[in-house]
Amino acid sequence: MYRSTRSAVLLMLPATVLTLASCAGSGGYGDEQESSALEEQMAQEEEMVLMAPPGTRYLECQTRPRETDIETIGPDGGQLQVNGHLLDIPAGAVEGEAVEFRMRDPGAANGKIIIVPSYEFVGNFQPSLTLSYAHCDAEGVESLEMHRWTLGMDRPSVIQGYPDAQDSTFTVDLDHTSTYIIASN
Repeated sequence: MYRSTRSAVLLMLPATVLTLASCAGSGGYGDEQESSALEEQMAQEEEMVLMAPPGTRYLECQTRPRETDIETIGPDGGQLQVNGHLLDIPAGAVEGEAVEFRMRDPGAANGKIIIVPSYEFVGNFQPSLTLSYAHCDAEGVESLEMHRWTLGMDRPSVIQGYPDAQDSTFTVDLDHTSTYIIASN
């Protein structure tokens, strides 16, 4: 049984891909080459094989249909949602021109979430990423952690977060976008 404590815990979740792309000009999305490059990067992130570091394992999750949400978010903030996962970007976190975010849940059994290209949020306005593990096997798990993977890296960074065992979710504050997955240790 998973138990929540008042201390920060780390969590890795089912496969969801979150993609960011800069919007060019006021007419929306820039050119087809930029869109094609983003789709290529998303495909590379989606195909990336993620191995849990020693002492951890990724949750085993039911496969789901692939789902994508695309929203253009500017300085006023906004949200993206797919398959129970939520990216909440507060007002002030995006500076200047609006950014086209793509959030994809590829439905993989390891619960991966991907955000491309990398985008650094500004100021003290940290977006939050809440991943649902309701469709994953968390029985017997005592603690969870979130891993952040970057394309080309051979090991993840661990991000502190806040689990909610009652709702089967794990929330982290983001300073930039990347690939995320929930693990147990």
